[in-house]
Amino acid sequence: MNLLLDTHVFLWSKVNDARMSSAVWSALRDPDNRLYLSAISVVEMAIKVGIGKLSVDVPLPEFVSVGMKNAGILEIQLRAAHALRLATLPPHHRDPFDRLLVATAQEEGLTLLSDDAEIRKYDVNILW
Repeated sequence: MNLLLDTHVFLWSKVNDARMSSAVWSALRDPDNRLYLSAISVVEMAIKVGIGKLSVDVPLPEFVSVGMKNAGILEIQLRAAHALRLATLPPHHRDPFDRLLVATAQEEGLTLLSDDAEIRKYDVNILW
């Protein structure tokens, strides 16, 4: 299965957060799954670090690159097709990062790993 990690899933996986479901932990550990992190999530983390809403124990570039490498996570770039798909989404969610993740998952045929109840309102495959 091809899985797109919501930003919080990437963050929670790095600290073994108890809020993560057993289904998500199993999916992250399954070697048959291909894991993706969107550049959008990296932008979101960078903004939150910059305004003090997120703190990581090492510089953010190291946190992201080592975290991705250690978990075998591949980067997915933001493409124009993702942004254009965003324009077709109903306004269920106010967070532009989450809306872009939905659009990316839809456009790429990925299952989104997310605990966000607002995302469940969209026509997108979700695992939680």
